[in-house]
Amino acid sequence: MKTYNYILLAAGIIMMICGTFIFGHINTVNAVDSHVWGININGVKSFPWPIFAGFVVFMLGVIFYMADMKRTNMHKH
Repeated sequence: MKTYNYILLAAGIIMMICGTFIFGHINTVNAVDSHVWGININGVKSFPWPIFAGFVVFMLGVIFYMADMKRTNMHKH
């Protein structure tokens, strides 16, 4: 199970880094707005899904790692 945890952690980090490079050139709608919508060169609004999905996958890896760590500690006693 630990290999899946590490795979999820690595995949989440890779997705966040790649998403930053992909969506780094998109201009925000307004600097004062708190939302993360951006506008492409073509004028199409977009949302940085790779960054969001990478964070979700990373957090799943952290949660599974913590659950596995707790399970292995319970079996040691």
